Amino acid sequence: MGIFSILKEECMFHQAADVTFKTKISDNHFGKPVHFQKPKPDNKKKYEAHFDLDHCAGVVPSNISGWLEKNKAFLNETVVAIFQKSSNRLLAKLFENYISTNTDVMDAYLVLQQLRCNGVLEGTRICSEGFPNRLLYADFKQRYYILNQRAFPKSKFVSSRKAAEELLGSLEIDHTQYHFGITKVCLKAGFLGQLKAMRDERLSKVFTLFQARVRGKLMQIKFQRILGESCSKWELRFITVHGLLIAMASLVAEHELYECGLQ
Repeated sequence: MGIFSILKEECMFHQAADVTFKTKISDNHFGKPVHFQKPKPDNKKKYEAHFDLDHCAGVVPSNISGWLEKNKAFLNETVVAIFQKSSNRLLAKLFENYISTNTDVMDAYLVLQQLRCNGVLEGTRICSEGFPNRLLYADFKQRYYILNQRAFPKSKFVSSRKAAEELLGSLEIDHTQYHFGITKVCLKAGFLGQLKAMRDERLSKVFTLFQARVRGKLMQIKFQRILGESCSKWELRFITVHGLLIAMASLVAEHELYECGLQ
């Protein structure tokens, strides 16, 4: 019988307990399947291991305490709440001391045990050690050119790989997060997201400055139109000062665009 078959059978008997469940597992599996092993003594473990399973992600120690209780069918929480508020005194009394099974408690050790069993930790380790994100040099240059346009000299031709090397080398980033292949630049997990965030930030700044420059130009046109109309002496002074401020804002925007390498 398998472990789950034994568990299902034990749940049918009122006298069954963790001890009887453990005994049946030992009698049916210890010394038979190669993947089912006796637990190795380890004082660092928070819980006692009743058996070890040789899993694809490694040897997983398991503790069966509470398995029978967790596998039994409990009452629906909503139904219990209705019964407790029933006008029938006997029915309300029967469910008065019912304790909810939903304790909302997370056991860190058991969560870690499940992650190991599912191979999540091993997959995460392999992913972090490698370079899962890979982009062609031409695509990388075209997409992330905006991060530092000064790294690409306009006076001479630069290959896409050389351009990618110059670009990444000029950025203030962790330079262990990427690797240059023959045709592609290889990026570690999470590093591509960092580059995307840097690109989005730069684009947002460029669009804001471009919008400021366009608004400044439109205000200049409006200012010239107002000057052509009749206005009082004080209105003319106000318009003149206002026009000077707009011109200064436009110059500042042009300077910022130059700093971004867009001029």
